[in-house]
Amino acid sequence: MSLELDWSLATQALADRLRDRINELLGSVELPSYMGPMHLHSLEFGTEAPELQVEHIGDVWREFREATASAQRNDPSATASPQTSSVTGMQAPLGPMRMRTFRQYDSELPVSVSADEELSELDDDESMLRWSESGSEAGFTDSGTMASDMPSATSASGLPSLQAHVRVQWLSGSVRAGLTTTLQIHQGDTAIMTLPISVLLTSLEVVGQAVIALDGEHRCVYVTLCEDERAREASGGRARHKAVRIVPFLGFDSRIGEPTRHVLENVGKVERFAGDVVRQLLEAELVFPNFYTLALPGS
Repeated sequence: MSLELDWSLATQALADRLRDRINELLGSVELPSYMGPMHLHSLEFGTEAPELQVEHIGDVWREFREATASAQRNDPSATASPQTSSVTGMQAPLGPMRMRTFRQYDSELPVSVSADEELSELDDDESMLRWSESGSEAGFTDSGTMASDMPSATSASGLPSLQAHVRVQWLSGSVRAGLTTTLQIHQGDTAIMTLPISVLLTSLEVVGQAVIALDGEHRCVYVTLCEDERAREASGGRARHKAVRIVPFLGFDSRIGEPTRHVLENVGKVERFAGDVVRQLLEAELVFPNFYTLALPGS
């Protein structure tokens, strides 16, 4: 069943809040010694709305509820502010960015953005296992009609508990995101040369499954991303990391150097480096088993 998204709701104010959240993340990660601080100075959603199609409606994944219950046990006074959670209910700080040297960016696409390829593949399999389990539950049929035994449990709060899987396809040539950083050359502990780098995102392609779960018992909504099974099969399964399969294309314009002096434009290695950064942040924030918990106002 296709959905029409009112893209006018993707306001600049919302983009600015997301930009601020991304800058918080960029400020918390450990960068390689040759990189200066990174800052996202602009973000625009563009004019092309994503295409949405409801694939399935079923029960809320137990991982979501277990994370919420664990968070409430650890902090009974937890407020209703949105937060990022994992299947353990912990909000782990971002570790060092898994960057490669620029010499390693000769290939068109990185093999993986994960520090541990074996663990990464396990995460891939677990993500797809959860999708397979949900696919056998009650909900929408392949033809888009509602199954008669769709979950309809209603909690004491009066809100139902159900989970929707929505296939997302987003191809945009008007999205914009401007990132700045510096390339630093050190002698010992002293930086002897600094080159400014600016990267502008000009287009993207997203193919994935958005999982949106309404939990009436805990009065909250869970949001996460999984890779699309059809896109996974088309890419050969394990050929590339799941973040690359969810965001298979990112287009950039890049510049290195002072605008008033010598400038290198459209440097492929810098743009592939920027693609790695985008995918790592997305995966650390929103790709299952990471997800957002959005608490609903009380009755």
